[in-house]
Order: sequence, then C-alpha cells, then structure tokens
Amino acid sequence: MTKRSTVAVTLVVALVLLSGCSAVLDGGNGNGTATDDEGSGDAPEFEYPEGYGADGVSDGQAAVESHNSGLIESGSYSGMYSYDIDAGNDSRVVNVTNRVDFDAEEGYQQVDVETRRSAGSVDIYRTSDTRYRRSEFQNRTSVRSSERPFVAENFTALDPVRPLLTNVSGYDASVEEMNGETVVVYETSGDVSVDQFYGINDSSTISSFSGRFAVDSSGIVRSASYEMTYQVGDEERSLGVKYAISNVGRTSVERPGWVDDA
Repeated sequence: MTKRSTVAVTLVVALVLLSGCSAVLDGGNGNGTATDDEGSGDAPEFEYPEGYGADGVSDGQAAVESHNSGLIESGSYSGMYSYDIDAGNDSRVVNVTNRVDFDAEEGYQQVDVETRRSAGSVDIYRTSDTRYRRSEFQNRTSVRSSERPFVAENFTALDPVRPLLTNVSGYDASVEEMNGETVVVYETSGDVSVDQFYGINDSSTISSFSGRFAVDSSGIVRSASYEMTYQVGDEERSLGVKYAISNVGRTSVERPGWVDDA
C-alpha cells in the first residue's frame, strides 16, 4: 500500500503543474558574456519587458504578468520541463511536455513520473469546455472526462519558473542571441527563500542555489535551469529543474485517439 500511495500522490502533485517547455538553456558563450556573430563585442539591442531591467527582476508580479501575456498573445507554444528530486526514499523524476494553442483553446500535456519504486504517466487533452484525462499506473489504464472551461492563464508554463521571478531579484545580466531570438540572460547564485519551489516546504532550509534563465523582449521566459540543495531535518536533499519554451506562435494541437474512450 505504501508504494501505491506514494506514487499516486506524486502523480497528483505533478498534474497541478500545468505548464510547458523544450530544451535546455542555450545561447551566448556559456560564461555570461554577451556575444554576436561578428565578434565585435557589441551586445544586441534589447528592450526590457515590464518587470525586468539590467540588474535583474525589478518587479516579480509584473514579470509574471509579462510572461503570461506574452505567451497568450503569441497564440501558441510547445514546451517541456523536468524536475529531478533527490530526497532519499522520496526521490523522483517528473518530465512534462505540452502543446497549447490559445487561439483554438486546445492543449495537450503529458506527465511522466518515475520514483525508486514505480512509475506512471498521465495525458491531458483540453478543449474549450472539456478536460480529458488518461492515466497509466501499475499496469492499469483509465480514461475520463469532465467539463472544465479553458482558462488561458492556467496554461502559460509558469509554475517551474515562478520562483525565479518572485523569490530572487539580483542577477547578473547579459544580452545574447538564442535560437534566432534576442534575449536577456539572468544568472545568480546565493540565498533564496523556499516559497513556491516544487516539493520544498516551509520547514526546509536552502543551503545552496544557482539559476539561469532567458527572457525575450515580450516577457516570455524562453528557457531556464536551476539547482539547489536544502535541508529537511538532518537530511540533505536536492532539486534540479530544466525548462524551455519553443515554437512560439507555430504550434497546433491534435485530438488524440484515446479521447474516444472517455
């Protein structure tokens, strides 16, 4: 019974994070220095979106709103993100991929969860008024549907990167080209609060943290990664997150065949 309840709870928690991404952070020369194709040393021009500046995140809530509005106004995106949690018997890896078409009010998300004891997956397909859910766990598959409105703000891939916008303000910044887009890359290491980090509660103490993320001029967090270690009682644990957004404005969502079984 312990194994079933542990994995089931993990799957439920993972499903709360309806978000997205697509590749590890890439761009620049890897040392935080801005580069250009001509090697002149001049950084590309960049207009900082609301909530951001040359010294980091100037207003966390404004940065959150910039990300949300930037993605929604783009019309669609693809993405994936991952959590790698080393927490003794509660260690787990959560991988999420999703595609969202805001204009069509459709979304598709796949969540894969692996623990030391078992594994499971959940697929969710959303229309303007219905959520379809397919789960596989311990060799059992279930499909169900429920009436739920499509609320665009719930599908903006925010949860994995929210702590970087609201918990941390001081960053080293550089303007770079990444996959054909001009972005500002923020990097930091040091103290952060435990608020809103996946799987970390108020009783934990963060002992180390380093993070890096890239934002385009519309405010969309294009990619991010961060690592941290923290203490729970006498036990040291770690969390690693990788996140990215791709195909902005160029993504469509197809209705999966298993929906007919709901």
